[in-house]
Amino acid sequence: MEGIFISYRRDDSAGYAGRLYDRLVAHFGADIVFMDVEGIEPGTDFVKAIEGAVASCKVLIVLIGNQWLNAEDASGRRRLDDPHDFIRLETSTALARDIRVVPVLVDRAPMPRQEELPEDLQSLVRRQAVELNHKQWEASSGELIKTLEKILNISEKPPSGSERPDRAPDKGHTPRSRRALWVAAAALLFIAAGIAWTLIQIEETGVPSSGAPLTQKSVPGEPTPPEPVVIATVNRAPEPVKAEPVTPERVEPETAAPEPVKPEPVKPEPAKPEPAKPEPAQPVEPKRANPPNITSLTMHTGKSDMLVCYQVEQARKLRLMPMPGELKNSARDCVSVSPEKPTSFTLSATGPGGSTSRKITVSPHPDTLTEMAQHARLPVKGERWVYQMRGKWPASPSYKFQISIVRADGAGVSETMTLLEPLSRTAGSRSSDGEQPGFLSWPDIGLEFSPWLGAFRELTGNESWENFATPEIGNWGRWYSRANTSKKEQVNIQAGSFDAWKLEAWSNRSATGGSTMATLEPVRVQYLVWYAPRAKRYVKSIRTMISASGQVLEEDLFELVEYTGTRN
Repeated sequence: MEGIFISYRRDDSAGYAGRLYDRLVAHFGADIVFMDVEGIEPGTDFVKAIEGAVASCKVLIVLIGNQWLNAEDASGRRRLDDPHDFIRLETSTALARDIRVVPVLVDRAPMPRQEELPEDLQSLVRRQAVELNHKQWEASSGELIKTLEKILNISEKPPSGSERPDRAPDKGHTPRSRRALWVAAAALLFIAAGIAWTLIQIEETGVPSSGAPLTQKSVPGEPTPPEPVVIATVNRAPEPVKAEPVTPERVEPETAAPEPVKPEPVKPEPAKPEPAKPEPAQPVEPKRANPPNITSLTMHTGKSDMLVCYQVEQARKLRLMPMPGELKNSARDCVSVSPEKPTSFTLSATGPGGSTSRKITVSPHPDTLTEMAQHARLPVKGERWVYQMRGKWPASPSYKFQISIVRADGAGVSETMTLLEPLSRTAGSRSSDGEQPGFLSWPDIGLEFSPWLGAFRELTGNESWENFATPEIGNWGRWYSRANTSKKEQVNIQAGSFDAWKLEAWSNRSATGGSTMATLEPVRVQYLVWYAPRAKRYVKSIRTMISASGQVLEEDLFELVEYTGTRN
């Protein structure tokens, strides 16, 4: 069957498909143009139904719009990747059966590249494409019709129900009509012969062939009648001039017969011009409704959620996916969404003229991001950190210890310490508040400066704290402490490379002894701490203790050598 099948995606080019269908039907007829596979009854194999419909045609037109290649289903999967997608089935069937496939690009859509298509559609890129533009609809659709005429080999056939005016039918006359023509021709010849004979008689004798005189002599005492004038015509024989009979006694034989009156030639009337035939009116294409127009799609921050606001024209049905689904207002509204991560939302609009869609990426609410970031920074049960501690002097103690999480929540952290070197043993448990800076005291390693501060809050530059509690160091008390963050820098240690915030803390006190104690009494302790968000704890720390005389009493270095995270 020499048919034309139009393959299109409703969400992409339904308006163009309907308009093109009407144009092709008006030119080729409705019996060879098909647009949809309709009437597939329940239980029917729709794959076979599509293959049968496409195989019965000679040409497949594939309408390709801007969404034809990347249109997605409700689950976010690309439709062309689905082997049961109608468009893929129609096109692959035509390509496999060597049916002529004509790609038609609408709205300046680009031709897909071969690597973007499934394997059974990749030969589509080798087919010459035709462009359709609504601004030049007549010209662009006319070029497509010429192409289809060549493919269907009907470029020389006249339109249905009409005949070419420059070709007479070969067998248009019946025997009866031919006999009627011969009789009419014979009658015309007979009438022409009669006219010619009459004119000859009038010219020679002045009397028609019937014998009646053309003129009569005047009678004395009576007025002389005017001489009759005979006018010859070319379309009928002249009627004979009737004259009254003349008695013998009134006729003078010696009088010669009057000269015959020659008829004046009759000028043929000029032919009237035939009225101009009105040109046939061009068929008016039915006006089709335009597809919906999404004029605005924006994202706004609400009090506790995100808002997707839209404005749509000529839509009857709207859906926002993946949530909340179908929308009540089809013109304009703002819809609340609460994604937990940056999510792509698709607004689909359907109307009388087809369907259209538009996408927008919505990020989580700032409060949600803060909670998520804080939760990601907090330690969880099962995580472990192994540190190496070394002193400045050869006699300084050296330890290798492990910190393990027992419990952690928004209020604080409970942890245990295990000494690994020089002897392996449990070194106790501690609970600490990570919200405010402070110190954690361990019998074996001394003071740690707020080890969980970077896990409980997102550090920035130029933060400062003052007058927070500082425990006694040995017998020395009454410390005044302050701290501030400075900058972020790269730290390379045995556990790896980390981006970390650098923090400085100082604890100071007044000297109490004389010059003898000045070299022994600590009056200042400095802490340099590097917090790494990825490790949730400090990855490096330097603790320096200074005497009243300005001498360095001790300098301890803490470095992370192993970090074990968990997904629990």
